[in-house]
Amino acid sequence: MTVSTSHQPPIGCDDEPMSSCAGDDRMSGLDTLVWNIETDPRLRSTVTAIFSFDEPIDPADLRHRLDRVSRLVPRMHQRVVIDPLAIAPPRWEVDPDFCLGVHFRVTTLGGQGTPRQLHDLTAAISTQALDRSRPLWEFTLVRGLADGGCALVVKAHHALTDGVGAIELMLELCDREASLDPTEPLMPPRPAPPPPGSGSIDSELRYEARRLLGAVARTIELVTDAAADPIDAARRLGATISSARRVLTPVSGPQSGIIDKRSLDLEFHSFTVPLGAMKQAGHRVGGTVNDAFIAAIALAISDYHRRFGASLESLRVSVPVSRRVEGDGVGNHFTPGRIRLDTTTDDPDEMMRRTHREVDLLRHEPANALIDPAAGLLRLIPTVLLTTIASALLGGIDIAASNIAGSPVPLHLCGRRLTALIPFGPLVGCATNITMVSFDGTAHIGVNCDPAAIDDPAGFTADLRSAFRKVLGER
Repeated sequence: MTVSTSHQPPIGCDDEPMSSCAGDDRMSGLDTLVWNIETDPRLRSTVTAIFSFDEPIDPADLRHRLDRVSRLVPRMHQRVVIDPLAIAPPRWEVDPDFCLGVHFRVTTLGGQGTPRQLHDLTAAISTQALDRSRPLWEFTLVRGLADGGCALVVKAHHALTDGVGAIELMLELCDREASLDPTEPLMPPRPAPPPPGSGSIDSELRYEARRLLGAVARTIELVTDAAADPIDAARRLGATISSARRVLTPVSGPQSGIIDKRSLDLEFHSFTVPLGAMKQAGHRVGGTVNDAFIAAIALAISDYHRRFGASLESLRVSVPVSRRVEGDGVGNHFTPGRIRLDTTTDDPDEMMRRTHREVDLLRHEPANALIDPAAGLLRLIPTVLLTTIASALLGGIDIAASNIAGSPVPLHLCGRRLTALIPFGPLVGCATNITMVSFDGTAHIGVNCDPAAIDDPAGFTADLRSAFRKVLGER
């Protein structure tokens, strides 16, 4: 994709819509749950990232690019609309009042902006709640960095997309080449708002009736299959029940006794490690990059506890399990999971082996398929009660860890080279979220800490750096 170098009109509202957007696009059960429990701000699912560039970007060029991409990706023009009678799940609907200027902002750090100041600004942006009456994303261009470059702070709600979808969106936004092409095609039309009556009680009832009929059809199919082979059906049912106990049983509290407090504050840190070395570390024990990543985090948490004179026997980690297939775009295509890691070793290879076993078991849990339907049923519970239950349950997770494959090649935006891509995942009740995105041979690791839980975020980040060096076999 290319962008014209000509200056665009000042940031503001767009022209009239020219195209239609059909379809009944509903939130999944899991997305609905995440959306509803945000009445507790500690459970917000805001995903944030810093995209750093080697030179300043012209705001007019960037606005033009965002305008174009938002028209090509309809979800960027859609807001969440709630059925007040709770007949059907919330739906995605084109915002009739969409205004690009609400979602794109420009700020400056005065020419002396340090990485620490950029991280603090990004954390402050992340703590501000998104306007739930509008599309759930914001882009902030940050100028005035000490290195002469600029940064783009991207914020989005997790209901909009998962980490992989965010990377695909960024690939749509960026180019592989640095040049600007003035022969860019004409601007696509904007998605049109839904026709009148799309949110009526009748339409909600029709949607729910179709959903229930589909559920009945699937049940009949399962019963028919079971009758054909009752022994195999009984075996699979037993395995699913056992799996459901492991996957769906609530947890009472965090494993750690020193990172158990929670607040509304965030503190962001980051560092990088060579992606090739991460791959070699995982392969050393017959595992993967993800095994090396989570094992290093577990070792760092143990080291952090020892510095404070505390012991840690095990760690409860939230790990997303991807359900993406080729062709999936924005939106969420993952199942939330959790593992319980035995942290009674300080040997990196043994920790990677333990991680590999636990994550492999999690990926193949039969009950993973039950999580979204179960979450969908919870929308019938009053929001206040649901939020109270969710806050107690999610507080039992010590940390969250997510590993996302990014672009293996260099990228450019508006002619400027992308030098770093730093992700910050949401806490959603955890003490810390460590997220890794691979980009052009480097693993960029973002550390989101609740300072009420992690008393020394900078020291914890140093522990992480040290643990990653151990896993990589460095001295």
